[in-house]
Amino acid sequence: MIGSNPRLDDAFGAVHAVLRGDQVPQTAAAQVGLDPVRMAFYADAVYSHVREVLEKDFCALAAVLGPSRFEPLVREYFEIRPFDAYELNENAAAFRDLLARCASAGRHGVTDFHVELAEVEWQEFTVYVSPEVIPEPSQVQAPTLNPTLVILQLDHGANDFLDEWRDGAQGDVLPPIPDQPNPTTLFVLRHPETENVLFVAADEALLFALKAAHDGLTVSAAAEEAALPIQTVQSIYQSAADWGVVVLPEEKNP
Repeated sequence: MIGSNPRLDDAFGAVHAVLRGDQVPQTAAAQVGLDPVRMAFYADAVYSHVREVLEKDFCALAAVLGPSRFEPLVREYFEIRPFDAYELNENAAAFRDLLARCASAGRHGVTDFHVELAEVEWQEFTVYVSPEVIPEPSQVQAPTLNPTLVILQLDHGANDFLDEWRDGAQGDVLPPIPDQPNPTTLFVLRHPETENVLFVAADEALLFALKAAHDGLTVSAAAEEAALPIQTVQSIYQSAADWGVVVLPEEKNP
């Protein structure tokens, strides 16, 4: 049967059986008419893609866990979640669910911090590839929320860890993992001007700008509703625009 043309689905199924450890390459290859050497090569190549995608999308997590803990997670993930999406990164979407289950069960040394870190990294990716089009200042009549904005509620300081790790050029020396709860509202977004992905911990001013822009309030309307001076609200909105959280209308010439 070797040398015939097996159905593509059957070939994929055989490769995945090898990757799951359900079959050895020789047995799986014989069932679908593939050369065992080619079968082993396909299996190794696919698994390498799995590892590369997960290491790229969750690079900080991989660094924190180290190979001894990250590799078993990669293996387990592929055993339960075949890579079947054409866009490779989409196949990594459910990795966070596996991490959450491992944290709950105390497996592979995964903690709630690791789950939170993976969530921030994944949302950075989804914001980066978001199809949302950020409007130009000439296209809005009032302060408008950046449509790429994602809001996360964090408890374990993953954002602070990421900042420190990246400031250290992502070296081998890792910052300390926060050991105290640190409730944080985190904004993840693509900046309207630079198109760079960034995150910022929301303070009261940013939260005010978020709500006011969500409600479609102009500077004067927001100032009146909150009983604040117009200059204060202008400053709040401008700061939010500098971060990229909102897009402000063009200033009209007098």
